[in-house]
Formats: sequence, structure tokens, C-alpha cells
Amino acid sequence: DAWLMPPNESPVQGHNDIRPRYESLFANFTPAIEGRIDEACASGSIGYVRGHNGGRMISRTGGAPRPLNDAYLMALRLEADGRWRISHLIWHPEK
Repeated sequence: DAWLMPPNESPVQGHNDIRPRYESLFANFTPAIEGRIDEACASGSIGYVRGHNGGRMISRTGGAPRPLNDAYLMALRLEADGRWRISHLIWHPEK
């Protein structure tokens, strides 16, 4: 029941709609991501992470690499099985 909130697109909810997006992305690109966490906080069963993803996505079909320069905010929740899971992922390109 997670939500993706990509820039300039409608929100995407749930495993059945999120999974094909990532399958397509990783079928077409090899990630070369340089991640950075700027802030993280948890209290009880909720938390968040704010950070930056840089680097590039390298085309598997010979096309030009796709640069990454995104700020993100990730909301998390602690599930009954003791694992933290993403509930919302929001990002936008940084200037």
C-alpha cells in the first residue's frame, strides 16, 4: 500500500502499480547512484529520511546516460514483523 509521488506525475499506489515501474527502469538502465542521507528520524512506529540521489542511470540499450540530481523525502513505518517499510516516497529534481 505504499505511495510513490513522482514529480509532474500522478501518485502511484500499491505493489501492483509500483513494481512494473521499477522493473521497466532496471530492465532499461543500470544504476550508478550516489546516495546521501541528510536527515533521518524515527519515533515509535513512524520515521522519515530526507536526502539526495545523484549520479546517473546508464542505458542498457546504448542510449545516453540519464543524470540523477534528486532530493527526496521518504516516510517509513515499522511493521508488525519488525521491519521498516517505505510508506511514501516523494522526490523532485534539484536545481
